Amino acid sequence: MLQGIYTAASGMLAHEAMSEVISNNLANASTPGFRQDFATFHMAGQKPDAKGGAALSPMLVFRSYTDFELGSVRTTGNPLDLSLADDGNGFFTVDTPKGERYTRAGNFTLSPSGTIVTANNLPVLGTAGPITANGGDIEITDTGEVYVDKNYVDRLKIVRFDRVDGRVPLRKAGNSLLTPLDDQTIPQIATDPQVRQQTLEGSNVNMVQEMAKLIHMVRGYEAYQRAILVSDNSLNMLIQRVGGGN
Repeated sequence: MLQGIYTAASGMLAHEAMSEVISNNLANASTPGFRQDFATFHMAGQKPDAKGGAALSPMLVFRSYTDFELGSVRTTGNPLDLSLADDGNGFFTVDTPKGERYTRAGNFTLSPSGTIVTANNLPVLGTAGPITANGGDIEITDTGEVYVDKNYVDRLKIVRFDRVDGRVPLRKAGNSLLTPLDDQTIPQIATDPQVRQQTLEGSNVNMVQEMAKLIHMVRGYEAYQRAILVSDNSLNMLIQRVGGGN
């Protein structure tokens, strides 16, 4: 009965973690360039405890991944709204106090000094560093070249990453930014970035699917909760019978 309680408790924890992932996806369904996460869990096999005693109860192991499939793209008419028409593995490069970070969120603006920045006021990098675009007419070509009043300024630093097991090896760093999973993950300059000016990529969250998954997770959590109550009641009855000498 105790093993049943432990297993059900691990199931509740896994479902709670998955519900948090889904809730975060739903909260960012309208965030430009947001990449949804998807979560999985599996039952770990039984194995003896550290002292070689009885096998421990199997536990549900939770893992989450980021989905880098493309989001929907809409036309905005804003010259500093940019999207990437690729396979989802191209990223704008952003300068941060912690070093370079990467993003699909192309809702850029101009700082008071004329530097192209993200929505969180972080400089967007070109091949020569932060891009200053002082002037009237800003044109950004399909290859990422930035022109101001017909004068060439710089080229956007757009990078790609070698996929590992079919996945882009990046993790979230907050504020729609991404960072490599480890020091061995090296960005490569994209040779065919396919920049689209005056368009903006939205999130890749499917709200209907996420709502359905959330309902499923809540029901699963409740089922594990009921299982714990049943096991606890059975354990109490056993203790009462043993204690009463029956």
